[in-house]
Amino acid sequence: MEQLYVFNALSVLLVFLVAFATEYILLPKILLISRKKHLYDIPDARKEHKIATPRLAGVSFIPVLLFSFLIVFTLRMWLIDSGNLQNLFPSLGNAEGLLLMKNEIFHFQRELYMLICGMILLLLIGVKDDLVGVTFMGKFRVQILAAILFCCGGVFFENVYGIFGVHQLPVYVSIPFSIFVIVLVTNSINLIDGIDGLASGLTIVATVTMGISFFFRDMILYSMLSFACVGLLIPFFYYNVFMRQVRKLFMGDTGSLAIGFLLGYLAIKHSQMSPGEAYDVMPILLPFSVLFLPAFDVARVMYARKMKGKPLFMPDRNHIHHRLIDAGFSHHATMIFIVLLSLFILLLNMLLSLAVNINLIIVLDFLFGILFNKWLAVYTVRKKGKTA
Repeated sequence: MEQLYVFNALSVLLVFLVAFATEYILLPKILLISRKKHLYDIPDARKEHKIATPRLAGVSFIPVLLFSFLIVFTLRMWLIDSGNLQNLFPSLGNAEGLLLMKNEIFHFQRELYMLICGMILLLLIGVKDDLVGVTFMGKFRVQILAAILFCCGGVFFENVYGIFGVHQLPVYVSIPFSIFVIVLVTNSINLIDGIDGLASGLTIVATVTMGISFFFRDMILYSMLSFACVGLLIPFFYYNVFMRQVRKLFMGDTGSLAIGFLLGYLAIKHSQMSPGEAYDVMPILLPFSVLFLPAFDVARVMYARKMKGKPLFMPDRNHIHHRLIDAGFSHHATMIFIVLLSLFILLLNMLLSLAVNINLIIVLDFLFGILFNKWLAVYTVRKKGKTA
């Protein structure tokens, strides 16, 4: 058992390091190309940055993710198939252990193929959007198609563990619901990517959390995917947050769509892992908790637009990061505050799950979101009144 943990930990560590190193090498090249070809995100009244900034860092996300993951995945398969694994870890060479790892790889491959197909679609539409622009409905249609491919890989909600009294979901409900969740999560990350480090920071929190959970539940391939995402996002976070303005990079829609889609995949897969005990709600509560803040923000903004009779997809300055900045917070303070708030919700939900029903936790989360937004509105008005 100890050798199995070592082998799995080395796989996760290696994929993280390959992703980190590859992204760190590529980002300066992307910066150079963006400058030479004048590929910039131009400031406007709604955007927070004041200087034209390259926005193509996200072009590298899907290639780096797949490059790092597939190299380690192939190495892992080679060690298992060739018999060399027994030389490195003698206790893993028994027939039962090898069969379990081979079965894991076999069942994962169909999911991986469809995930890659969906990512390619989002890469293409994201690059087009970053270079020449795409209507929201154009992006929306491609996201739905990518989500359908995702479900064709066999990843969709089958059980919601008693949320509002529901357990098993029939296929005619689970497939549309899964597509809705994938599109919601993808757009949540895409739309919250409004200030430096926010989308990448929230995604790092979510992927680290789910990656650790996958690891300790022996779903190593999903843990590898999670930490490949962490590995590529850390160098980007550094360039996006800490670099001087002349070397700053944005991920653009290509990047935010990619990591949003991956988060949707990991969240649904995590929610469908078999719970250890009948009362174990962690499979669905954990991804719900780490993605609650961006998803709630998108739902709140859409509701506010509908109530005001505005188009649902018309950009505005009503997202949580815009409102915090309007309340007087700096960009970095806003980013740190929202990431810490997401961590707070995650930790609070984990503690509450030890004693409270999951339905009450969900109600409390929504109540917290509503009250927080009410407080923020009052605080902003008071702040503006004092500075007037």
